Amino acid sequence: MRPNPIIQNVIAILVLATLGVSAQSGTRTIDEISLDYSRIHFGDRIEVDIVGSLQDDWSGSLSPEGFLSGYQLLDEPLYALCMTTDELSAALTERLSKLLKSPEVVVRITDKTNRPPAVLTGAVRSPRKFQIRRPARLQEILILAGGLGDKASGSVQIYRPGGLSCAGGDAVNRAAGRFIDVEIAKLLAGSPEANPEIGSGDLVTVLEASPIFIVGGVASPGQISTRGDMTLSRVIDSAGGLLSSAEPTRIRVFRRGTSDAPVEYNLLRIRAGSDPDPRIDAFDVIDVPQRGRPRSFTSPYLREVPHGTPSLELPVTIIDWTNK
Repeated sequence: MRPNPIIQNVIAILVLATLGVSAQSGTRTIDEISLDYSRIHFGDRIEVDIVGSLQDDWSGSLSPEGFLSGYQLLDEPLYALCMTTDELSAALTERLSKLLKSPEVVVRITDKTNRPPAVLTGAVRSPRKFQIRRPARLQEILILAGGLGDKASGSVQIYRPGGLSCAGGDAVNRAAGRFIDVEIAKLLAGSPEANPEIGSGDLVTVLEASPIFIVGGVASPGQISTRGDMTLSRVIDSAGGLLSSAEPTRIRVFRRGTSDAPVEYNLLRIRAGSDPDPRIDAFDVIDVPQRGRPRSFTSPYLREVPHGTPSLELPVTIIDWTNK
């Protein structure tokens, strides 16, 4: 029985999790700096306690711009996004010293459940959102999404919006969005650099492979996803092989975006090693003629169904210490 590639992908990722593969926080090509979940994020509930003074205490959250929202004692807005509680306590102590005598300020984050979710879409079994309340890495969220889909290419792209995950070092770097590209082959091979932390607000997309189309005398005509270098014989094998009615000496390849006539190949000579096995590019159309059926002289019409923008109305998975 032929193994299911989806099951193989999930098993491979599970093996990585069992081995405890993790990225190094100092790997600048991926994380720049390890994500800090102790810092104040958008959506957090913050409590400011002025020791010995109930009337000056405050509880609230950040404004959309990252300032403490609605703290009446402050003469000017105080930017608190991605501060630690100690840093915010020191800043408030300095500000409130103008109004209060030697204030002792204690800052706590009382609720982290409303942080922006990470979103996983693309070629996975179960696209979803993740409410991340503890450190989590790419391999874990792929497992929780059921593994890679059958249309997965070899890449994952992560977009990290500025400010949402408090990654990137100083305030200027944290404010800048960035893209992180991951090769799935390296992740499955156990490379720590290919297993970055996933932060609040990250948009993770498992890129879909570009299609190749094959029609005519093969067992399973239709669309095939490209992964790495594809040759004519590999595509035909992926389509289940030739039917008995196929004419293997006159296979034609139509190439998108060119006005050139299709190129004709003899599969028997390719199999025998007499002719090179030609490379097939994304969006090529392979026409395998069949005896007793007329041949077309233009590229067979194939309609692609647009995938559109993935809906963000996705199920939510909470990642906290209960499912570590």
